[in-house]
Amino acid sequence: MKARTFCSAATAACVAATALFVLPGPANAATACGGVPVSGGDGKYKNPIAGDTFVRGSRGNIERTPTPGMCSGTTSHTNAWVMVASGNGNGYAQIGYEYNTAGTNNSYYFYEYRQNSNVNPTFQVLSGQPAIGSVHLFSVYRQPLGYLNLAIDSVDKIATPFELENAGWTSSQAQWSEEVSDVGTDIFGTTSDHTNWTSTQFKNMANTWSSSYDGTSAHPCWFNTNVVTAGAAFDAWTTPLNHVC
Repeated sequence: MKARTFCSAATAACVAATALFVLPGPANAATACGGVPVSGGDGKYKNPIAGDTFVRGSRGNIERTPTPGMCSGTTSHTNAWVMVASGNGNGYAQIGYEYNTAGTNNSYYFYEYRQNSNVNPTFQVLSGQPAIGSVHLFSVYRQPLGYLNLAIDSVDKIATPFELENAGWTSSQAQWSEEVSDVGTDIFGTTSDHTNWTSTQFKNMANTWSSSYDGTSAHPCWFNTNVVTAGAAFDAWTTPLNHVC
């Protein structure tokens, strides 16, 4: 599968993900694909609170907005997910939804995890399709035995084979983001129909869920975020559509 990259501007941490169900095709005809973007993410992140080494969970409700413009000329994908990532970004566990131009099953839920950069990521397409206009709760959280559970609407889908605090990570970070694989592809959401992210929370080392952001990772040219409720809700969208930048 083709890899995609998300970079946090504040930490310079990059995480890779790969991805492949049928909903209406892209609503906007995007421009020709222009290669892998330097910064293909649009979202928020949270570092450990004072006194903690790890963030033990990340969750949030993500709206499924209409399929955005997809660039032409190569296989491309756009997605939205929640994640717990290692401090250096080489390890991660994420779950969310995606639209991919490859094949016939284009729209799906997925999860993916990787302990570090020395192993290939484990990727899985999940059953069902995220209906346009639907809202689902996606969660990654440390279970009592230390492994990371990945869940949709409070139903666990998988647990990582590695323990969060015994994986060789020096720290971890919560992330809530949309992401594209190629320049010319749009993230979900437009100027008139933002993708709504609500009840976004992170879990601290006391296993308490809280709402707070440390920063934004959004491409300054075309990807946008707008905080709706401080620390708990934000919108994301692409403008202008069919961007060339």
